[in-house]
Amino acid sequence: MAFDRQRRALYRDGSDDETPDEPLFAFLSETSLLLGGTDFAGDHWIEFPGGALCSWTQRAWGECLRHWARAARKRGELHGAWLARMDHVFFTYYAYTAEPRYEAWCQAALEVIRRKCERQLDE
Repeated sequence: MAFDRQRRALYRDGSDDETPDEPLFAFLSETSLLLGGTDFAGDHWIEFPGGALCSWTQRAWGECLRHWARAARKRGELHGAWLARMDHVFFTYYAYTAEPRYEAWCQAALEVIRRKCERQLDE
């Protein structure tokens, strides 16, 4: 695919040591970017310093959110303490049950991500 060829010229896949989940935790706490694995993972990636890329499967994103929630609770940064009791299955498949307006939140968050990335790609 043409996209993959262009991406490989700019970025490289990172090892687990280069793309740890922990650097995302402050961002997740600050933004409350609680998007379920079925809504976010699979078609998004994050660029880490040094050009390494990380992407998650649905379940891996759910596991990342589970680790974030537990770490945020320990630091006193978790607004909804009940989130720390949730497991990766909740964050993968049932995160939409955490917020009555989840669909609108999810659409708005994904649109912001799309616009931000689109603008960066145009520059």
